[in-house]
Amino acid sequence: TTPGLGRDPMVLAIDIKECWSFAELQQLSSEVGLASFTEIHVSLALQTLVTQQQRSEEGALGGEEALFAEELLQRGGELAHSWTARTLASILGLSASLRRPPPQPALDAIFERARELAGGFEPKLVTMLVGALADLGVQVPHALMQALEARVLQTVSRFNASVLDLIYAFGRIPFEFSPELGESLQRQVMVSFHEFPPSAIPKVMSALAELGVVPYWVLMHTIQDSAVESAHTFSAQEVLALLKAVAALGVKTLPPFTEAMQQRAAEECRDLEPGDILGLLYALTKMREVPSASLVAAIEGRVIEQVARFGVGEMCLRLVDQLERMQVATSTEFDAAVHPRPSDGGSHVGRSHVGRS
Repeated sequence: TTPGLGRDPMVLAIDIKECWSFAELQQLSSEVGLASFTEIHVSLALQTLVTQQQRSEEGALGGEEALFAEELLQRGGELAHSWTARTLASILGLSASLRRPPPQPALDAIFERARELAGGFEPKLVTMLVGALADLGVQVPHALMQALEARVLQTVSRFNASVLDLIYAFGRIPFEFSPELGESLQRQVMVSFHEFPPSAIPKVMSALAELGVVPYWVLMHTIQDSAVESAHTFSAQEVLALLKAVAALGVKTLPPFTEAMQQRAAEECRDLEPGDILGLLYALTKMREVPSASLVAAIEGRVIEQVARFGVGEMCLRLVDQLERMQVATSTEFDAAVHPRPSDGGSHVGRSHVGRS
């Protein structure tokens, strides 16, 4: 038996599972005392709070619930020295779902336990743990990140296609990774590439860009070929993410790739906001590419439609400015929409006209 009312741990676990509301959960914990909660009880109670959060209209915890979550995580921290790897990943994952990091003393204890266990983590657990840490946005100790990196280097060939989620999670944690990690992750991407769905291609590139890993030419070639094949399935945001990542990494691109991406951006342009279009133009500038005639026409149509609805906003002006900097020829209809000046009929003097045939 345990302290509190001497309730059997198994019975207590069942009681927690049967709590349908926060009030019931609170009632139960005040009856038995949080000191009688083991990690299993903490985990179950947090799960109940996550369910509550999903049911609530705001999708967030109320003040009292949030306070209770913190007390639970604090109790978890007291027990962290005896946690298994699975408990660790589960409680941090629930903490991330609740968007509540554990209080600092608990967090320190959890980090310490994670570092002790890191040498035995299975790939799936590493990915879950790094993902939870990235979601929580907490400062992760250097020693723990080094231990996780060492474990990934030992087990990288077992990650298969989940290597993608790992790279993505690693990219969201500010930490200087070793070149070896970048190389082994890339090799694993190459090995598993055939398993990725097309929508993974922008994710791979964005993740590598986040990590600051410049892909080998052979991987870059594979990514570009696949992107050309799958271009027709990409959303406007996926094209944007892909081009931004390529621009950020400064990798050499092949004409079929840039043509396919521009073509798809033109087809999906109606889903881009002026700010997105500006991001697209910046990416093309960085890649030293000139927007194609079809992309310019699509951008013009989208901007004219936006101006008609919302007027010429700050973003539109910056967009026009960027087109001028790129020396892109624009139609008189576009010029008239963004520079409504009756005197000059919308033409611009002294602008060289490129990109429109």
